[in-house]
Amino acid sequence: MVLRMKIACCCLLLVQSANAFSILSGRAASPPVSHSSSWTTTSSSWSAARQRHHHSWQWNTASELYGTTNEGTSDDTITPDKNESLTSQLAPELERNKINLLIPLAQALEDSTGGWALSYADLAPETDETPIGRGFLATNLAYTICGLLLVQSGNVLLGVLTELASVASFAYHFAQLKLGKNQPLVRVALLVDYVVAASTLLAALVYIIQVGVQNVPLEGIIASILAVVFLFLSWVWEEGLPYVFNHGMWHLLGAYAGFMIGQGQSNVGGWWH
Repeated sequence: MVLRMKIACCCLLLVQSANAFSILSGRAASPPVSHSSSWTTTSSSWSAARQRHHHSWQWNTASELYGTTNEGTSDDTITPDKNESLTSQLAPELERNKINLLIPLAQALEDSTGGWALSYADLAPETDETPIGRGFLATNLAYTICGLLLVQSGNVLLGVLTELASVASFAYHFAQLKLGKNQPLVRVALLVDYVVAASTLLAALVYIIQVGVQNVPLEGIIASILAVVFLFLSWVWEEGLPYVFNHGMWHLLGAYAGFMIGQGQSNVGGWWH
């Protein structure tokens, strides 16, 4: 049930992202020409995809428009050139739907860092349907559980942010597993994950400053240090099983660390308790 809710949130996030940008950025698309035959072909392929995989047709249509998935290719698939910009890769959808604010933000971040900031691990042959892929996605449940416990203990701010981090992280990693490498939609999901994760980490830091490090349980400090170590390891080994293990540990330990920081806040009775 939780997985279905998160998949729905993730799809809604990306669809809303796509719909908002075209209103502000019609110029990103190619000059308007007639696409009636091409859209007819694409619509047919969408219908076929919905019949084959009704439960996940949103992701199948996205992969048909923007590139291959880990499950293979088809005649209707457009494989993006990694030398193209995000906007040019999304041009067909920009033309059709008139899209959103996140694409230019992602493009600006990608350009300013030489593509490093929004690069992500290739987890092939793992997908959202393999046991290892599903196990990796399940590590995000740690955020869900700890977020609920934080809210129940009175730490509403940190708890709500942790819940949002759970949804954003799941959305990003689901797209990562489903769509594979060099996909613009995955990079947009990663940008959203960055924003939510940074907000949650900032709130946790404010909690620590407010209550004092000495009032945070020792296991929370240890979990925080180990979580950061595993995060850096997932950046060093950014592929396959090493990434899945290290980044999964970042999820588990980071969620536990956030919960223990909240416990310190509850013990002292600070600003948001």
